[in-house]
Amino acid sequence: MSVFPAVFHPYNTWLIKRHFSRVHLHRNSHAPASGRTIVVMNHSTWWDPLLLLYLNQRLWNLDGRALMDREGLDRFPFFEKVGALPVDTSTLQKTKESLAEASAVLDDEKPLFLFPQGREVPLGAPIRISSGAAWLKTEVPDTRIYNMTFYHGLFHQQQPEWFVYVSEITGAPSWSRKQWTSHIQTCMQEQFHFVQDQIFSRDQADWQTVLRGAEGIGAAWENVKGLWKGAGR
Repeated sequence: MSVFPAVFHPYNTWLIKRHFSRVHLHRNSHAPASGRTIVVMNHSTWWDPLLLLYLNQRLWNLDGRALMDREGLDRFPFFEKVGALPVDTSTLQKTKESLAEASAVLDDEKPLFLFPQGREVPLGAPIRISSGAAWLKTEVPDTRIYNMTFYHGLFHQQQPEWFVYVSEITGAPSWSRKQWTSHIQTCMQEQFHFVQDQIFSRDQADWQTVLRGAEGIGAAWENVKGLWKGAGR
């Protein structure tokens, strides 16, 4: 087994802590199951795979593979060393071959992580997904599907914060690929709106902080003001 993931994890943790103030996980989140599992995620930034990698190594430790576009892996080959599986959609035949490789991962009873939007889409844009996850579900029917929502933004700190919610998607065994695609897409959109509404309402009681990162100038200034007030007493 490659030692690269173990070596990369401390660096990845440092990188996230340096660029973000907090990572929060919803308290009602479902930990993705091991075995034949597909985890679908919305995709808006280059950071998404790195956050996924951190969460998996920090919380779940699932021995899975993440599907990533071949072009993206060519640009950032280190992702392949930490478990990314290339997906080539340049032709229909190559797409089928890539899905067959992904199906083999599920047959080997290992989880798959994938971004069904296929590319980075601005946060908040309508979620539109490909049929890849549904194809895998119908090929390996006993596969469980989880929906992981990523939301990030600038709120109370100088640095951005991340919010993550994970739930299981269930459906009828008799559903067609088209029905599964529509259902997964609807669940992803509805869960995104739920997370967004909670954040906009500033209702953060249901979120637990799993990583504390850079405090930024604002927090440093608050600390200085606290010292001044203490010295003035």
